Amino acid sequence: DLILKCLEPDPIKQPTARQLLFHPALFEINLIKIIKRYSPQV
Repeated sequence: DLILKCLEPDPIKQPTARQLLFHPALFEINLIKIIKRYSPQV
């Protein structure tokens, strides 16, 4: 889904950079990195 949105040829339908950054595919990865970084080490 993310790649298809990036490759959308119609400029009107293309998502903004902000929309792409908050796409679940990228947002979840960044959220996991943040949680790992700031969670207490066991």
